[in-house]
Amino acid sequence: MKNILLIGYYGKGNFGDDVLFKITYNIVSQWQPNANISVLCEPHDNYYFSNLIGKDIRVIHHGAKEYFDVIIHGGGGTFFDFNESSLSNLFINNFIKTIGFSTYKKVDSVIRKITHKEGISCDTRYGFGIGVGTYTESSEKLKYNIPILLDFDCLIVRDKLSIKNLNTMSITENIKLGSDLAFLNNFWLPKNIYNNTQTQEIKNIGIILRDWSKDKDYLKKIKHILKPLSKKYELTLFIFDKTEDLETIDMFSDYATLIWDSMSIKFDDYCQKLASQDILITSRAHGAICGAVLGVPSIIIEIEPKLQTIHSLLPTSTVLLTLKELNLSFIEKSISKLLTCEKKEISYDVNKNKNLMKNIIDLILVGK
Repeated sequence: MKNILLIGYYGKGNFGDDVLFKITYNIVSQWQPNANISVLCEPHDNYYFSNLIGKDIRVIHHGAKEYFDVIIHGGGGTFFDFNESSLSNLFINNFIKTIGFSTYKKVDSVIRKITHKEGISCDTRYGFGIGVGTYTESSEKLKYNIPILLDFDCLIVRDKLSIKNLNTMSITENIKLGSDLAFLNNFWLPKNIYNNTQTQEIKNIGIILRDWSKDKDYLKKIKHILKPLSKKYELTLFIFDKTEDLETIDMFSDYATLIWDSMSIKFDDYCQKLASQDILITSRAHGAICGAVLGVPSIIIEIEPKLQTIHSLLPTSTVLLTLKELNLSFIEKSISKLLTCEKKEISYDVNKNKNLMKNIIDLILVGK
């Protein structure tokens, strides 16, 4: 019986990451039905996860010292750091680059053994649908992430940009190009989801935004655009992360709002509300991906580079707008275009990514 640990941005109240958790758990349960499955999370609240999957699951914290047969990192952009840190971290990072990442991993392992800080270890480590971003020169995370990135027996990244970022760190082995884990709809899509929007005279538009410190004005631009749109369409604001998107919640309080909270709304019901939209306007990657899986096309607002990647994964069922193109005229043209998008076109985009991920994961886990 295998002991397996799931790692991701789990248990934080983010809808997209809750989808990734459900997928990862269901993949592992299908692969190893008798396994002892644990999940890494701070704070470690078992009820949050059991509420999502309908079963109890053991939760451990980051300070635990445990060995697992397999560790699986399930989806998400978990390897990056946009924040500058201290001069000491700048010195450490420069030292790491000077001696080389592989040498640093060995040094780090020795130091941990000497200081009895081995932490969590495993025999095999997989990454499914992982996004790898960039690190600042003084990143605090780099020294912790490098040993993990070099430890993967197989790392399936979700886009070519992740491969490029790994190459800049001289990490080239055991990497495969895949797609986002959320395209595996058979592992998370609720049964009996229906979409009756085609018959409605007034179209529904869902708005899925995120706070973005690098350009706070984009929310103001969108609010200005939504005012005339609200006279023609039924608008609903979907909040995927109530902790991180406080500014969005406050700024768009005049609109009907559905806030994701696994403790107060059922997962299936939230998905049904999303599926009832004709179009989504989103600056969240999983807003567009989950929307497409649910049969809804999206206008993607490109607030960060990875959203261009998401558009490349969904070329037919999404329209990409840069922040410079964020105006009423472009939004209305995009809405008109997407209202003609057929369900089979959306399914084509989704199935292309789904089959890619399924084939790679099957090859790794069951060898077929």
